[in-house]
Amino acid sequence: MGRRSGDYGALGTFGRFVPPSHRLFALFNDLGAAQKGVDAAMSVGELAFEQLWYFNGETGAKQLDPYELARTGPTRWFRLFIWVFSNNVEYLSTLADAVRQGQTAVAVLIDNEHAANQAARWFWSAGAGSFAYTIHGNYVPVML
Repeated sequence: MGRRSGDYGALGTFGRFVPPSHRLFALFNDLGAAQKGVDAAMSVGELAFEQLWYFNGETGAKQLDPYELARTGPTRWFRLFIWVFSNNVEYLSTLADAVRQGQTAVAVLIDNEHAANQAARWFWSAGAGSFAYTIHGNYVPVML
């Protein structure tokens, strides 16, 4: 699932607060819809997803949820990260809650914002929503 992810999944520990750059995140109704959306976007040939992460079920929710880390280390450091990276924490918490309710989050490696916007349009046509692109350590909205 990614670089030295261990029990924490693709985002690891620090990636919960400062996400890896150049990733498009999208939320689908379920795993089947996510796979269909990804397949449709890839079949166009304009987008090549080198690395693709699916987050579904309780395991996927735990891998997204930054509050899961509170159980692993000193609480004061966790509170500092929550405060400094509050926008990122809020977005990931929203995704984690949706995944716990049966939806599937997808993250794909994409070169730039223009390509992320284009991929988001394909995903949107497949029923996805809640898009964000990671750049400069933040989740930024995409343009549909």
